[in-house]
Order: sequence, then structure tokens, then C-alpha cells
Amino acid sequence: MQSVIEYLFGAASFMPHGYCLLWRPDLVALHGVSDALIFLAYASIPAALVVLVKKRPEIEHRTTVVLFAAFILACGLTHLLAVFTLWQPMYGLQGLVKAATALVSLLTAVAIWPLLPKLLKIPSPSALQHLNGDLERVNADLKREIAEHEVTLEELRNMRRELEVRVEERTRELNVAYRDLERVNDDLSTFVHVASHDLKEPLRGMRHYAEIIAADHGDTISEQGREDLCSIIRLADRSVDLINSLRDYSRAGNTEEAVENVDLQGVLNEALDNLRRQISETGMKVEVVARLPVIRCARAHALALMQNLISNAANHAADEPVVRIEATKGDDGTVTIVISDNGPGIPRELHQDIFKMFRRVPGATGGQSRVTPALAEEAGRTTGMGLAIVKRIVERYNGKVNLRHSADGGATFELLLRAV
Repeated sequence: MQSVIEYLFGAASFMPHGYCLLWRPDLVALHGVSDALIFLAYASIPAALVVLVKKRPEIEHRTTVVLFAAFILACGLTHLLAVFTLWQPMYGLQGLVKAATALVSLLTAVAIWPLLPKLLKIPSPSALQHLNGDLERVNADLKREIAEHEVTLEELRNMRRELEVRVEERTRELNVAYRDLERVNDDLSTFVHVASHDLKEPLRGMRHYAEIIAADHGDTISEQGREDLCSIIRLADRSVDLINSLRDYSRAGNTEEAVENVDLQGVLNEALDNLRRQISETGMKVEVVARLPVIRCARAHALALMQNLISNAANHAADEPVVRIEATKGDDGTVTIVISDNGPGIPRELHQDIFKMFRRVPGATGGQSRVTPALAEEAGRTTGMGLAIVKRIVERYNGKVNLRHSADGGATFELLLRAV
């Protein structure tokens, strides 16, 4: 133990460093004060690094910073021991401190070299200042753009408020127009109802008195007079048919009809029953591809569609007339009805006009060898309202009707009824 102490703190055989300086006060003071000040400076630097590491936890490579602080502190300890060795020969302890300093120095050197490329990438103060200037310019540009966007947003807000005002005004106008349209429709329905009742009565009276005159005075009236009476009866019947067609057209667009699940197959059977005489006298065959589906609509509208299209085909029937009917229902609730016949067809130039009111195809019954005179006369009395009624009903359900051309002749009507 005594030998270790002597090794560390000096033995009688070693002389203090002051003997080397001949104990000159100026040299001893110069070395002592300088080494003491160096130690104090070296000791303060690691303390500052330790504080920096603690207060800045985001700093990377903290181990290297700690090694660097230990290296500086160890260097400071060598200078502190140099002060003591002026008067006390502690050369063993001084050597151990230098050895520890050498070890820490080597570790610090090994750690610092790999960091050199990263340290070189750190921008210089001038570069940072230049970058800061660029950032300030970019920030100014962003502020200017934000200000411009704010102006644009304010303009958009003003436009939106103006648009909302216009929409409100337009909505009020549409509501007023809708109420006016409802009033007009009500007036029209009332007029049609009154006309269908009040106008038909005089026509029935005219027809009745014409028949009385023909029956009571037929022997005394000339042939021309009898033909004139027949014309009066025929014109009266045609006027009644026109009134009835106008009534049916008005009802076709009626939105108050109850919408329900309607079996289209049952409606077809009812329409065929209503047209039994016409179908029988023309010898028409009605082919149904598959059982017709159930649809959502007013039953009266579905019946009017079937009856008008089948009757239209019968009025234009040729020898051995055939009507083919099929209907498909889509997943979205829409229904497509296709009704085709093998008649003479409709000329292309009439495809658009045929759906207008009172439009008829010329020669509706021409060339029919199997049509009776009574049925031919009845076909000649058609008002040209059937397809107009069909179109009005289809449009009531936001659908559309198309007339397709067939290379083999005949007419094919395709109806699309949208779900209600």
C-alpha cells in the first residue's frame, strides 16, 4: 500500500518540478497560474456541453458529445496536476491521468471522423442566411397568394349569396307558375268534362232527328237528300268520337290516378276482351312472348296503352294480321313494352308526326280483304288520337315511346315506363 502511494504521489527520490525551474518565483508563478487557468477553462467547456445535451434532447450523436466533453476535462486535469507537481512529485498520478486522457482522446478521434462528412454538410452561416432570405421571400409569396385567395373566396361567397337569392326568386316564380298551371289544368279538365257532356247532347239530338227524318220521310226524300242525312249522322258520330278522344287525352295526363301494382297480363286480357269484335272481324292473332310482368302505374293508363296500340294495329291490319307483345322489367323498376304488327307499316316521314293530335296514316284500311264494311266504316272514323294518348301516358311516367322501322314491314312500338 505504501508503495502505491509513493508511486502516485511521489517518493523522496523524486524532486518536485520546481527544482527544474530553480524555484524562480517568476517561472513558478507563470507555470502555476497558466496551468490553473487552463484547467478552469477546460472544466467549464464540458460543463457547458453537458448542459447543452440535457436541454436539447433532439441533438443527435449524444455519445460523441459526451466523449468530447470527457476528453476536454481529462486535458484540464493534466494541467491541474502540472500545478501540483511544481511542489509535489506526483508523477505517477500525473502519468495515469495522461494515460486516461490518451484513451479518451483516441475514442473521441475514432468517433469524430465518421461524423466529419455530416458536419461538412451543415450549411454555413452565410448559406443559412441566404436560405432564410429565400424562405422569407417564399413566405411573402404565400402570404400574397393567401390574400388573393381570400379575395377570391369573398367573391365566391358574394356570388353564392347572389345565386341563392336568384334561386329563391326563381323558385318563387316556379311555384307561382306551377300553381297557375294547376289552375289551368283544373280549368281544362272542367272544360273537357263540360264539353264532353254538353256538346254531345246537341250532337245526339242532331243524329236522332236525322234518323227520324230518314225513317218518316224516306220515301218522299230524293236520293241526294238521303245521302245528305247519312252525312249528317256520320259527321255527328265523328264529332262525338272527337269529343271522347279529347276527354281520353285529358285523362291520359291526369296525375291524380291512383298508382298501384298492376298485373300487365290481366290488363292485356281486359283490353283483348274490349276489342273482341274488332279482333274477331279482322282475324287478328295476338302473340305474347312470355307472361307479362307486374308494374307500378295507374291501371287505367296501362289499359289505355294496350287498347290503343292493339286497336291501332287492327285498324291498319293486312291479310292474316299478327300482333306480337312482349314486356321486360329492369332491376331499377323500369318496364319496356314492345308491340309489333305485320301491317303495311308507317312511312318514315311520318314517324315524328304520328304521335301528334289528330294525325292519321293515309289509307288506314286500304287493301284489307277480310275487313267488313261496318268495321271499315268504324276504322274510317278514327280520330288520330290513339298514339297521341299513348305518348301522353308514357310521358306521364317520365318515359319515352319510339317507333322502330322494320325491314319486313309493319310497325314496332317500344315503350319505356320509368318507375314511379
